[in-house]
Amino acid sequence: MSETLRTAKAEVRAALRAQRDRLAAEAAAAASAAIARHASHLPPVTAAGTCCCYLAVGREVATRALISQALLAGKRVVLPRTAPRERRLALHAVDDLQGLVPGPYGILEPPAALPEVDPAEVDVFLAPGLAFDTRGGRLGYGGGYYDRMLADAPGWRIALTYAQQLVPRVPMGATDIPMDLLVTEGGVIDCALARRAPDWLRLRDMTFYGHHGAHEHERLTGIRLAIDADLRLDVQAPGLTDDLTTTVDYPAIYGLIAAIQGGQSFHLLESLAARIADAVLAEFPAIAEIRVRVRKFHPPVGGPLDAFEVELARERPDWTRPRRE
Repeated sequence: MSETLRTAKAEVRAALRAQRDRLAAEAAAAASAAIARHASHLPPVTAAGTCCCYLAVGREVATRALISQALLAGKRVVLPRTAPRERRLALHAVDDLQGLVPGPYGILEPPAALPEVDPAEVDVFLAPGLAFDTRGGRLGYGGGYYDRMLADAPGWRIALTYAQQLVPRVPMGATDIPMDLLVTEGGVIDCALARRAPDWLRLRDMTFYGHHGAHEHERLTGIRLAIDADLRLDVQAPGLTDDLTTTVDYPAIYGLIAAIQGGQSFHLLESLAARIADAVLAEFPAIAEIRVRVRKFHPPVGGPLDAFEVELARERPDWTRPRRE
């Protein structure tokens, strides 16, 4: 792991842990109950024969009710045991929550004497974490135990999380395993759908007076122009939560565009549009693609022309794709 990635993870981990731990006990209990209801009705959970769950500590999403419900339904429930020397989680089936013992981190775990269960036999993993993004990015506690366990396990990966633990983008490395679904108190987020980012937000007819153009008099006296920005992203989280912090701040996007066009004189509208697109993608990590249109009204072409328009599209690079040999 690079030092840059390590630092980014540590900053997000510290901020989200503090935020989660400030959650009042009553609010955490109510949110956990709602999350458990949503999770228990998920088709992968209802159809599962073997479920792996964690036993919550502190302000983690509570899981005892889910575990009890699964046991009553006749499912095989497995809980993780930390094996620090091997740096892995060992899974053991339990019949109840009575015989658990404190593990190396003070968390109740199955005794090591119980037979182990191969992670490949698990149909559903219910995982904890400190921060998540809708694409399935998960930030745990820093040990990498869950990532190593999930790396070769074919079962569903479902994270239980408060909505306040959602961030625009979790810093991810090559060995970090993404989730399939996120279950929040507001509902369920499909991470595969989020990775496709099928939704659009559109800013229309932002009108400015700027000093742009190939002719010197355009740059000196100024021109009237209009800018459109189409933003492709996933809006499942704001749709569930009705929370402004889970979507992009479009007044901030407007301000960024206004600052770029007003802060520099461009000879070409192509340059202005490219600068806007690159800046928006850099500033707002939830946006997967931006399309920018810049219209210059009544350009000097020697005849009647209402407007000249440039349109360009930029997608966020996917640096996780394998390089070609």
